[in-house]
Amino acid sequence: MTDAELDAAFPLPPDSLPRAGVPAGRLDAFTWNESRIFPGTVRDYWVYTPAGHDPTQPACLMVINDGLAHHRPDRRWRIPGVLDNLIHARAIPPCVAVFIEPGIIPAAIPGAAPRDNRSFEYDSLGDRYARFLLEEILPAVGQRYALSPDPDHRLIMGGSSGAFCAFNVAWERPDAFRRVLSIVGSYTAMRGGHTLASRVRLAEPKPLRVFLEGGAADLDIFAGHWFNGSRELQAALAFAGYAVNHAWDDRAGHNDYHGTAIFPAALRWLWQDFPAPLSRGSGSRQALLHVINTDAPWRELAPAEAAARLRDLAAQPAAYAVERDQNALAFSSPAPHARRRVAENLPAPTAARLSPDGAQLAVALLDADAQLYTVAADGALAHGEALFPLLRTSDGRLEARAVAVSPHGWWIFATAAGVQLALTNGLIAGLVPLPENLPATAVAFAGADATELLAASGARVFTRPIRQPASLWL
Repeated sequence: MTDAELDAAFPLPPDSLPRAGVPAGRLDAFTWNESRIFPGTVRDYWVYTPAGHDPTQPACLMVINDGLAHHRPDRRWRIPGVLDNLIHARAIPPCVAVFIEPGIIPAAIPGAAPRDNRSFEYDSLGDRYARFLLEEILPAVGQRYALSPDPDHRLIMGGSSGAFCAFNVAWERPDAFRRVLSIVGSYTAMRGGHTLASRVRLAEPKPLRVFLEGGAADLDIFAGHWFNGSRELQAALAFAGYAVNHAWDDRAGHNDYHGTAIFPAALRWLWQDFPAPLSRGSGSRQALLHVINTDAPWRELAPAEAAARLRDLAAQPAAYAVERDQNALAFSSPAPHARRRVAENLPAPTAARLSPDGAQLAVALLDADAQLYTVAADGALAHGEALFPLLRTSDGRLEARAVAVSPHGWWIFATAAGVQLALTNGLIAGLVPLPENLPATAVAFAGADATELLAASGARVFTRPIRQPASLWL
């Protein structure tokens, strides 16, 4: 379709056009060239404040990636004008909006091209960009404009790679952002974005509200199929009980036309029912919610109690001992009492646990998929397989350090990503992150009926009540 045909197919709605009697907000320009997280980068950003805004009163916040294209009056977005209209109509709360550009790194050689840092900043997994906003940009903005610290009061949005970045910021830091608008999002295999939908299905749900836009005429290139990526994420969010909405159109491509046409309606939905707190996991079909309750989160134990629980865990008897210095496993037979090595040349074993019937032994490895062995009557091990494809953190760390087994035979592992739940056949069925995304270094079931889950991160110990379903295949 030509630009003229797209303009006709996707006209701007009334909320995107100037309205008589609606006062205009203010847009102030700034430059940021002091980044520690993206060293050497330079970028511009702009801060919108609505008409009549009192800068001393904490306001809701919107962050808009690729800020210049989204605030220019000669482009279809014209977000400051949309905000003027919606705030004036009280359709959304008054917001301070930060329009921020991706960074560039100027060349050291005169006349040479600068480095474009956009893909690295926007397409990468992990919390780097979230930390950039929270540790650098927002504190600078906050020196001039009071911002609400409540994550329910914060929205982040973008298009293409900026959309993936927006969702990833909220995914990594739901304590800071909980409302997301994604326009033609890049949930594709550029820097790992294609993996997020499967992680959404597995991880404990987060209190996010997400609106996704896309269309059948979007990109289909070496990194993936953009529309399929957005639909996969939408399906995963719905499966996991998130508040999610979408706008698809078969004519919509990798451009601004459809996104700008639905933008005011998307904002209205994202701020719907504000200031009611956002919920999570409503209607989720995740296996892990048959084990945990999102209304009964982790509780950290006081240091003295934590130390006592750690001592109890360390004192638990085990027939199989990990010889870490030797990369081996040893078996201690009860009668006659003897200890012998039953496995050698393992890749950094960290823990071992017998199944409830004693017929299988799970072995956690520091940086490789955990293994399962068949146990012979004399304690010998056979038929070892890397049965458990444990999840890694966004920066590639596994660090599986402990394993425990439920009375029904399904397994849990302590890893850098948190506590992972595995079916009896080894498939990973759930991920329960620890507070602050801490790495889990120990894990155990406790209580007479194993309905307490204990997890440690170093000397810190966390507990939460759980259920014990007969199977995770639900």
